[in-house]
Amino acid sequence: MQRHLPILLALLLTGFNSHATSLLTDPPVTRTLRVAVTNINEATGMIWVGIYTGEDNFLIKEKARLVGVKITQTGTAYIDLPKMQVGKEYALAFFHDVDNDGDMNTNWLGLPTEPWAFSGEPKTRLRLPRFDEVSFQVRATEEATTVRLRMF
Repeated sequence: MQRHLPILLALLLTGFNSHATSLLTDPPVTRTLRVAVTNINEATGMIWVGIYTGEDNFLIKEKARLVGVKITQTGTAYIDLPKMQVGKEYALAFFHDVDNDGDMNTNWLGLPTEPWAFSGEPKTRLRLPRFDEVSFQVRATEEATTVRLRMF
């Protein structure tokens, strides 16, 4: 057995090394995540989804990957988010740009006057959520995720 030990070690290390090299060179696995957006009350404008990857870019419009869908009916819209990396943490912020001006309109207190949603349930409505409160991990297989638009 002792004379076979160097051979076993060599085989193990070779196998490990090829696996480690594979991990460094293989592209990440991605998928398209389908999101059902419910409670659409006006058949106009666009629903915008901001895709965020960490606290450092969360809710910064210029740092988000944005996906928009034109809204032509009330009820539910399905939005496909391509190139979502499996195993990675994301947070999604939605708003229904009813007047199609490209901005989330707010009242004099700074509260949204257009419907909005997050990928998770914020702990309070008295402040914007933190990334870790509304983030989730993309799984390899998952049915459509559902979010419900809200108003203040």
